[in-house]
Amino acid sequence: MLGLGLPWNEAFPAQLEGRLRASGLDTSVVNLGVDGENAFAFAGTVRDYAYLQYDGVIFYEGYNNLLGTVPFAIRHGSWVFRVSGYWPILPTAISEKVLLWRYYGDLNAAYADQKKTVFRPIERDVAGSLHGQIGSLTGPPRERDVPACEERWAIYCEAMAGAIDGARARHARVLVVTQPYISDAHVTQQDSLRAMLRARFGGDPDVRYANLGQLIDLSDRSLAYDGMHLTERGNAIVAGRLLGPAAALIGNQQE
Repeated sequence: MLGLGLPWNEAFPAQLEGRLRASGLDTSVVNLGVDGENAFAFAGTVRDYAYLQYDGVIFYEGYNNLLGTVPFAIRHGSWVFRVSGYWPILPTAISEKVLLWRYYGDLNAAYADQKKTVFRPIERDVAGSLHGQIGSLTGPPRERDVPACEERWAIYCEAMAGAIDGARARHARVLVVTQPYISDAHVTQQDSLRAMLRARFGGDPDVRYANLGQLIDLSDRSLAYDGMHLTERGNAIVAGRLLGPAAALIGNQQE
């Protein structure tokens, strides 16, 4: 995923790469995120792309697990990817061409009929529909220091732990990032994630954590165009905050 609703170079991975290179680090940031995928798929992604010989892995996730951790990796739904490691975009393009024909050129109407949210930077009503599914922030985020991953988030915590284990088995450093808080449930989910990280990886200096939960107010449409996905400016703020941790991740400097 190169960025939803924005040109690829405005998404935070591209902006982060630019900042790293501007600081003198000859490095590349590869965005392997997939729209709609969740933490269950991360261990497979780490394994599938081991040929990249990456030095570090950044897990920037949380929203897609608020409704549950579904045991499905979208790339693995393609037999071409399973055989070759290449994920063709042609099936999606053909599917959307068919939908355009069936819905008289209105792709938004097609997805609406299928009850699938389509994110566009010009939309202003997406936040309400999202909050109807995942809740909203009812006040300032109240983080808690919980002793262990709570039962509600146990599958999510295990999926994240498995992905981290997979990256560390390939000698890659890991940075786990809490996304800007979107709902009360997201805050409690990330409380459990931090508890899991302390319990499972507290003794590993190459597993690090960055909390961006309170970095961005998602209700500010100049930063998040739909109450969830970031604008170029919002992505720039994230990239700036991650510059130090990412530089440390590849072992060229300390925070």
